Amino acid sequence: MLTTVSATFIRLKTVDSHINLHDHDKDPIMSDSHYDNSSEFVPPKQASVTDYFFDRSVKLVGKQGETGYQEKIKTLNSLATSTPEVIAEIGLKSVEIPEDIHAVTRENNLLGDFYCPDMIMECLDDNGIQLRENDRALDFGCSSGRVIRTLQAFAPHLSWYGCDPRATSIKWAGEMFPEINFFRSNERPPLKTLHDSTFRLVYAISVWSHFSRSRALDWFNEMARIIQHGGLLIFTTHGLRSIHHFAEVKCSMPATKAEERLQSMRHGDYHFMPYGSSSPSMVELESNKDWGLAFAPRSWYESNLSGNWKLLQFKPGRLLANQDVYVFQRLK
Repeated sequence: MLTTVSATFIRLKTVDSHINLHDHDKDPIMSDSHYDNSSEFVPPKQASVTDYFFDRSVKLVGKQGETGYQEKIKTLNSLATSTPEVIAEIGLKSVEIPEDIHAVTRENNLLGDFYCPDMIMECLDDNGIQLRENDRALDFGCSSGRVIRTLQAFAPHLSWYGCDPRATSIKWAGEMFPEINFFRSNERPPLKTLHDSTFRLVYAISVWSHFSRSRALDWFNEMARIIQHGGLLIFTTHGLRSIHHFAEVKCSMPATKAEERLQSMRHGDYHFMPYGSSSPSMVELESNKDWGLAFAPRSWYESNLSGNWKLLQFKPGRLLANQDVYVFQRLK
């Protein structure tokens, strides 16, 4: 028997005109198979970053195990304790993040992340975007650098920048990865040290999924200032698939809260609940009324970003069968 949340989820997915998630002709990743009741990992369509480092590792230490996507990542992570010379030949650096430094995850983190860099490059490839020599790219909300360190190693011909409001994370990342331009960002815009039209690419992994409505819009306006005309903003957010993920797969969201968020999305609204000052997520942060859990449908982003941006791609549940991925292009 379907739970109330499941029934509402299916009804919204198939009927509601505000949440039109499927566009089979344009992008197969939007198919219904990504909205079933399974927690099964969905591998990326392309894995250029993982394949690049895996192929380098094979040349050095030989083929190890299976060659499926997750197996390749496991193979790479297993090399994290190899000699520094071997790891450097692969093109990576093995670094353990101290306990007092913020990290999104501490599991298999010595070499950095591979999944999110693959996702970023997939979005660029899907839209025919090629970054040129010395183009500048920003990881907005980079924490201690788990994603940007891998991307910089993969594409060192670009100028990479990372920012985060947590001072200790930025200081540590800057010392560990001096080839990346790390700087501390404000909790509210603007990014005072940056000129207009600085970047060709800005990406943000699970950042807009935590802003209040007003803070989200303020930062979108700042992105419009610092991104070049024709440049890209790639970001992930909580959407309909995230409610399903937390309520039905992880069972970590109460049914009443899931229903509340589902109904909000049904009406095209932005649903936000602050963490509160005592939450571990607020360490080194001050603006607790503007940082929490946010959920919004595609229609909200399209209507609120239509002035400065063009939506190039929408990938529901693309981030770990949870968060939605948006690719917006800065209009001229």
